[in-house]
Amino acid sequence: MSPENIPQELRDLPQWVVTDASKVPHNARTGRKASVTDPSTWSTFAVATNALNGTYTHVGFVLTKGDPYSFIDLDDKPERPLSEEQRELHRRIIEGFASYTEQSASGRGQHVIVKGELSAGIHRADGIEAYSSGRYMICTGNVVRNLPIVDGQEGLDWLSGKGKSTAEPAELVELPEREDDETILDRAINAKNGEKFIALWQGKRQEQGYPSQSEADFALLSMFAFYSPSNEQVRRLFRMSPLGQREKATKDDDYLDRCLRKIRAGQRAKFQGADLSGLVKPAAPLVKAARRLFSWDEFKTSKQCTLALVKNLLGEGAQSSIYGAPGSGKSFLALELAKDVGLGIPFLGRETKRKPVVYFVGEGQLGMRKRVAALASQLSADVIPHVEFYPYAFDAPKSTKEIVGVLQEVEHKFGQPPGLAIFDTLNRYYGGRNENSTEDMTVYLNGGTTLIERYPDLHVCHVHHKGKDPTRGMRGASSLHGALDTELECSKLRDNESEVVVRKQKDGEEGMHLRFPLEQVEVRLEDGKTETSCIVKYDATPLSPCEEPKGYLGDVVAVLREMTRAGILHNEVDYKQCLDGVRTLHSEKKPDTVLKGAQSALEKLRDEYCVIRWERGEKTVVVLPEFFTRFGESR
Repeated sequence: MSPENIPQELRDLPQWVVTDASKVPHNARTGRKASVTDPSTWSTFAVATNALNGTYTHVGFVLTKGDPYSFIDLDDKPERPLSEEQRELHRRIIEGFASYTEQSASGRGQHVIVKGELSAGIHRADGIEAYSSGRYMICTGNVVRNLPIVDGQEGLDWLSGKGKSTAEPAELVELPEREDDETILDRAINAKNGEKFIALWQGKRQEQGYPSQSEADFALLSMFAFYSPSNEQVRRLFRMSPLGQREKATKDDDYLDRCLRKIRAGQRAKFQGADLSGLVKPAAPLVKAARRLFSWDEFKTSKQCTLALVKNLLGEGAQSSIYGAPGSGKSFLALELAKDVGLGIPFLGRETKRKPVVYFVGEGQLGMRKRVAALASQLSADVIPHVEFYPYAFDAPKSTKEIVGVLQEVEHKFGQPPGLAIFDTLNRYYGGRNENSTEDMTVYLNGGTTLIERYPDLHVCHVHHKGKDPTRGMRGASSLHGALDTELECSKLRDNESEVVVRKQKDGEEGMHLRFPLEQVEVRLEDGKTETSCIVKYDATPLSPCEEPKGYLGDVVAVLREMTRAGILHNEVDYKQCLDGVRTLHSEKKPDTVLKGAQSALEKLRDEYCVIRWERGEKTVVVLPEFFTRFGESR
């Protein structure tokens, strides 16, 4: 393998994986299996080549719809050797495309890399495969033809069946099926010509401009033949459609076989005797848009917010705010968020993805150092969160390059893109603008959007202040509220406890109330003096079992035990079902009286015993582990 020979334009893209003898792609940073549809499992070329060792022997390039490349794989397998005629065809393909070509990892084949796009992958019986996306290709750098990567669209069109052919009909050769019927139908429906396929599949030939049914038949058969080498499968699929229901197509195979002989002959003649030298044109200078284009399929699947950074709370590639009045604990909560994501441990009882974190400390740097020291005092010496601090205030929109530089430095340090950036507070990075100006606020928020464009999985969190009017939430222009995906409002409940309420959630449930206790911790300063600071800390004191509760409280506890024992959503119980369960125990009483008693009991379990919480706007009762400690699973 000679990685230095792989074209630089491929090496510049962060679409690399590593592979072992099994040819299964792996994440070069983590060693876990990589996915061709998950960019977070890919890495830069440098990271991939540095990961090569006795286990990982080759690097692979992931093909996506966002890049201009296609790989043509010409293989001569020992278990199915090519004929001399097929080898000659491979030679003509290499010469005809006249693009960068290298030897495959096995040494028995070649890879031709061109610029161009295929609507679907090609997998032919004569050892020819070609793909534009959804696959990865091992790159060896063992050069066969040291040429630039050129535009090969016309040649790809010939390979995919778009080129014209005047071949004479030939005898049919039955080959095995590669995919089941459902898979082929899905691929045809989702292809670029999917609308045309659907219309023909539904028998709407006239809408597609076919003057006769025979011409429509030929077009639909050609589509199926493109996806399947099995003539029997093509006949079967065709006869599932209204076009295939007429007697001419169902009484025997003669009519369909006449069409298939012409179709198969055209496929075989694509590169046999064809002069490919005129198909490949000199590569025109590639002019890329300032920002990336996404196809329909790629856009609908690649950027769905699943609230996965903090499960059911904060999403990747999104923006949020943690806001509240002075003394509400918002900065303590933001620091706890940074620590928990930096360690990959639960935040407010919710699972997190471990990602590097950058905390931009715009104000109160000395106080923040004290808070970090307080948190550190609660951790083992060898437990260090992946959190980096940038203790400077600046005009964020004008300093995007500076911020990106900070994020790149963090990525270099941890070998992983940052997953969370916290700006504490928004005002210190606002650049002296008018917070009530929609125009100024939009400029600020666009800075966060730019960061996410550079790091698609990054979550940007803005620590902000509450407005004077408590009914209007955050301070400043309404465009801030409109742009954010999540809003978390902090409020002080009592001296040692605060609460965060999910005021807005674009992709999840709103209205959740999550309490977080604040505990004072002594911090020893450099001069030997001690001061106090606060940390978010959950009570780790072992809970003792309670006596069997009575009244409506006992009824609710009994219902929750039974529902969780039955395995209904594990520890999540439908709020209404819980109330109905209590009603069944008191059918002789007035329903309203039972309802009030059950609701009051649930509130007591939440507020006094702290063994349940409500989610999804109080539609779901989440039974916490503490419930079973206090009341047991069954009595």
